Amino acid sequence: MKTSWLRILTGLIVAASLFGWAHVVYLDALFLGGLILFMAGGFVFMLEKRVFDRFFQSFKKFLRSTSKLEEYVSETEGSRQPAVIRTSSFSVWALRTGLFVMLMTTVIGFYYF
Repeated sequence: MKTSWLRILTGLIVAASLFGWAHVVYLDALFLGGLILFMAGGFVFMLEKRVFDRFFQSFKKFLRSTSKLEEYVSETEGSRQPAVIRTSSFSVWALRTGLFVMLMTTVIGFYYF
């Protein structure tokens, strides 16, 4: 199913590039859409790999050191269990598709324009 979406997207990019300068805006929009998809996939991938856990632990330690928020943090931390983040295929799919769209629009832009 993912391959069919890539084929359709490739066909649309090639078809739009054959029409000339009138579709430069279309290619720009495709590039920006691919960039947004790539960035979203990268952010979700970093969350899945727990890159920000040290930052959150440091922030909790800082909040414990303040006198007014110490009671609140200790109450909430005692009742909460660590969250389990499941790895999904969305992040990998978004990274690959976004990168593919960005590269295709860049190549077509350099080749035709």
